[in-house]
Amino acid sequence: LTIGAAYEYYRQGKVNLKIAAILIFTAFSFAYLGAKINPMISPKVIEYSIAVMTLLSSIYFFKRAYFDDSKKK
Repeated sequence: LTIGAAYEYYRQGKVNLKIAAILIFTAFSFAYLGAKINPMISPKVIEYSIAVMTLLSSIYFFKRAYFDDSKKK
């Protein structure tokens, strides 16, 4: 999402500012926390966790694309 797209949604009244503020605060807080914790974690653990999350994401999207019946209705 670009700044221009976000502004356009805001201009059309499609942005809930209360929820957006909560999401922005949460995202920045956990990004900062992750940046502080990341140097303490072994590179191997980081590599494995990224591999597992990528695998789980691909399984989710594959299942959703080929086996989800809710989109056929």
